[in-house]
Amino acid sequence: MINYELKYGVSETARLFSVDKVVVKNWAYIFSEYLSIEANPKKGEPKEFSINDLRVFAYITLFWELEPDIENIKYGLNSNNHFENELISDFISSCTPIFINMPDEMDDTWRGVVFGGEFELGDLFTTAESYKLAGDKLVEIASSHIEDIELFLPAIYNYRHATELYIKAIVGEEKTHNLIDLLNKLKVFIKNEFDATLPEWFENIII
Repeated sequence: MINYELKYGVSETARLFSVDKVVVKNWAYIFSEYLSIEANPKKGEPKEFSINDLRVFAYITLFWELEPDIENIKYGLNSNNHFENELISDFISSCTPIFINMPDEMDDTWRGVVFGGEFELGDLFTTAESYKLAGDKLVEIASSHIEDIELFLPAIYNYRHATELYIKAIVGEEKTHNLIDLLNKLKVFIKNEFDATLPEWFENIII
């Protein structure tokens, strides 16, 4: 179950990293300079770790052994290596809900997209462009890695939705998501407005 508060006690943190609670307390003491104030509170108060604390712990686990090289681990943390490791980022993503309240304190380590205040979605064409760009990025990643099969469906979905929004940007907002229905409306629009017909290649792509 996702922790929407993004505050983790010793027991939950130990469970996430499959270690004993004593190990977590040990990490909190040794690497206190890299953790939030709540990770080492006043005596009598429970330890509480933030999502960034978990990122530090995730880096520590990569090098933790019976006789760990503490200085080497700290060197890596000082170099912000825990923000550049893909495995750690994937782990943090698995612990983080898609939507959360905006943090009270944000610095240059914070990553995310903020929605709220005076934010407004762009027009349909701009939104379509963003889905098209997302599809392009997925194809770009897939072509340089071995993830092409896994990324195929997300890429196609983005292109399909971009196509839907492009057409709606032209013919006006429609409630339907059926591309064939939208294609027919587009053909009527092109005929009425420009006395023209759609190219066959364009129609074939949508079909």
